[in-house]
Amino acid sequence: MTEKGGNIKSSESKINTKKNKCLSDNKCDCINSVVLSELLDSVSEGVVIVSPDGRISFANISFCRFTGIAINRVVGVDFIDLFRAVFGGESSRSLSDSLNICRNKVVECHALNCRKGHQTFKVKMSPLASASAQGVVEVVFTDISAQRRTQEKLSESRTLYQAVFDGAGDAVFVSNSSGRFIEVNRAACSNLGYSRDELLGLTASDIFSHKYCRRIPDQISTIERDGQSFFEVEYVRKDGTIFPAELSSRAIDFGGKKAFLTISRDISERKKSERNATMSRMRFKALYELSHMSDGSQEVLWEFTVNKSIEISSSRSGFICRVDGAGQDIRIARLYTCDGGQVVPVEASEIEADGILLKCIRTRKPVIMNNIIRKKALGMLPGSEYLPSRGLALPILDSGKVVAVLSVFDKEKTYSRRDIYNLNLLIEGMWQIVCKKESELKVRASLREKETLLREVHHRVKNNMQVISSLLNLQTEYIRDPEDLKLIRHSIERVRSMAYVHEHLYRSDDLSRINFASYIEYLGDRLFKAYGCGSKIRFVNSLDIVRLSIDQALPCGLIVNELITNAINHAFPDDFKDDQRFVKVILRCYEDTVELDVQDNGVGCSSEEGRGTLGLTLVETLVSQLGGNLSKDCMHGTRYQLTFPIK
Repeated sequence: MTEKGGNIKSSESKINTKKNKCLSDNKCDCINSVVLSELLDSVSEGVVIVSPDGRISFANISFCRFTGIAINRVVGVDFIDLFRAVFGGESSRSLSDSLNICRNKVVECHALNCRKGHQTFKVKMSPLASASAQGVVEVVFTDISAQRRTQEKLSESRTLYQAVFDGAGDAVFVSNSSGRFIEVNRAACSNLGYSRDELLGLTASDIFSHKYCRRIPDQISTIERDGQSFFEVEYVRKDGTIFPAELSSRAIDFGGKKAFLTISRDISERKKSERNATMSRMRFKALYELSHMSDGSQEVLWEFTVNKSIEISSSRSGFICRVDGAGQDIRIARLYTCDGGQVVPVEASEIEADGILLKCIRTRKPVIMNNIIRKKALGMLPGSEYLPSRGLALPILDSGKVVAVLSVFDKEKTYSRRDIYNLNLLIEGMWQIVCKKESELKVRASLREKETLLREVHHRVKNNMQVISSLLNLQTEYIRDPEDLKLIRHSIERVRSMAYVHEHLYRSDDLSRINFASYIEYLGDRLFKAYGCGSKIRFVNSLDIVRLSIDQALPCGLIVNELITNAINHAFPDDFKDDQRFVKVILRCYEDTVELDVQDNGVGCSSEEGRGTLGLTLVETLVSQLGGNLSKDCMHGTRYQLTFPIK
């Protein structure tokens, strides 16, 4: 009865006959059966006529196409059985009751056994109104599968849109052309503290801070010109609190009407991070500048610190002071106050009994006063008649004792622990520099004192040696033996060579080392003048700048004295013919080794000559003291070469 896939085309030739029979059975003689059949076959809905006995008396071609059943297998079949076979039992039970009482009925049915697969139909059942067709029911089948699929997709799209719209972390506003909100998401309600119903109907002017309301027309003009706009605003929540936000707004088509879509992101944390980063940069810059002010006076440091503290804390004025004493005897020892951007030093004064300064000193902790009454404000900023309304004081501790206090006043917003953190690093850095500077001043004073004493020592040693040299020189007047006189003169020159070392030291900027090149020039010049041979023998030198400690300069000076004296006295006898006579001293420094050459172009001597004399014995002893080596060359004149490590 319900076999599918019947040959619909082969059955169409019998349709007219079936229709005529159907209409005649239902006694519809007043209607032209042929015209009616053609009319019913032309409609897209499936039409079925059910006779009073519940059997199908007519079915059009569209119904046969829907079900895939041939007409010869439809006409005469029990309608409920056919419906149950195609649509299942659930839908057939309700239609059976409506069919029995000929009542209007509209249901949706899903075809289970349909030629096109699972489809959805709207089934409308209505009795024929003709008196001649009592009990005859017309059943119209409309395929609404595409419509239902479209509705399902639309429903899914709306569900997805709502989930995305409400699930967005950023606040989303849709406003009409007049600026009123017509749609908002959950984030917008949560950020502003309003319900959805409260926000709908409000405008941007109702939720923007006052200073940003003036910019709304400019932003709308930007959107109309460029299609979108990016800007920052400040929102005012329902409870009155303000927070910054970043907005992206553009024009959209909303239901055929012009509207604006605005996405807003709370940037409170970002702004806070930016402020903290800015403060950190300012603080570290101030510390960096402080570290390069070590050569400045303490007054410059105090002035710099109070100015930077006011700048970093965004305050209007402030002061920094150093305090002395303890208990009831506390007083301001040094004070720098900034009023109106100018730092003015103030003379020492007493501390106000109820002021922020005394409270900070007594508690030894930072003190914040965000609501200073006018009576207590008088005198709170020493040296000024300025009356602050809020203030912050920070102590500077040294070994647990308050030694100084920094105070700033009248920040635009209230002072917080963050201000304490920002300023603490600055004042601690300042105090370290102050302490370091004071220590350096003490050390420098001590060094200057010791340097003065050391110069005095060298000067006195030099004077004492000059006295010894003068005494020996006086003694020469009573010596008649030429050899004895020569020995005394050698001794005088030895003493003088040591005196020259001390003279160079106390005249030098460096009291620990002597410029030995300068010493050799001075010593050679004095020796040639002392022996009166400056016109006969030239003194030649090639000297690197070498700085020797006094422990090395004294023995090395004696060695040079002995070698030059020896050359002057023995290298050029009276019968020496060469007029180009010279004594040459060469001083070279190679990393950590000093090389000293003393040579002449005189008659020379044997390698053993001079051994055992006091002069050469003294030289050998001094070379050993230096830890050096001494070599002698007598090929062309006489050459002594000394090498020793520099210390």
